[in-house]
Formats: sequence, structure tokens, C-alpha cells
Amino acid sequence: MGKHVFSMTAVAEVPAGPTIDTHHIHERIIRMIITILQIVVAVATILTGLLALARPQSVKSFTGLSAESRRGATEIRTSLGGFFIGLGAAVLILNAPAAYRVLGITYLTAAVVRTVSMFVDSSVERSNLISIATEVVFGVILML
Repeated sequence: MGKHVFSMTAVAEVPAGPTIDTHHIHERIIRMIITILQIVVAVATILTGLLALARPQSVKSFTGLSAESRRGATEIRTSLGGFFIGLGAAVLILNAPAAYRVLGITYLTAAVVRTVSMFVDSSVERSNLISIATEVVFGVILML
């Protein structure tokens, strides 16, 4: 039913305008932000892989892994380069919720394994703590 407008001469009914469903708009905005964050995580995954691929010696400062031989450089390029590039690219190419979740599960699994390994290997270090935090945040974002 419309609104009533009162004047000195008559009462007229003004038709109601369209109603705005603000709840639906907020849900869409939140979904859009989550999607953007998921894309950012996939791109960050690719960039991490590209760094390892292009400069395998650069990972030593953060991971402790070093490419002291040609074989070591190949392994870093493959394991930290190829896999990260492939996983991030697959998510963007497939652009499906299940693909984002697979990468999320991968990050969360890495966080669990890293946490256990830190205690088993007595390697509770700042870089490992940063990696766990990053893996958990990335994993959670990708699971949303």
C-alpha cells in the first residue's frame, strides 16, 4: 500500500517505490570480498611458485632449504615452484568452489604438518610461525 500525502485540498495515495533488500545486498558484498580474497590467495600461491622457479637460491633465507647442487636447484624449482604455480593456476582456470577448497585443504594440511614437525624437529622458529599463520589464513579464506 502506498503512502498518504495530505494537502489542504485532498488526500492522495502515492504508490510505494521498490523496496531495497539490504540483507541481500550485504550478503552479495561479503561474497564478492571473499571471492576477491580467494583470487588474491591463488595469485599469491602462483607468485610464490614463480619466485622459487626463477630464483631457487632465494628460498634459503626463509625456508632454510638451499640449492647447493644442480639437483637441489631442480628440486626447489619443481617442489616449491611447479607445484605452487600449478595449484594456484588450476584454481583460477577451473574457477570452481571445489577447486578453491582443494587449495584450502592443502594449505590447512601444510599448517598441521608444519605444526607437528616444528615440535618433532625442534624447529620452533619465527619463519615457521609466520608460515603457519599464513597457511591457516589462506586455508580458511579458501574454504569459505
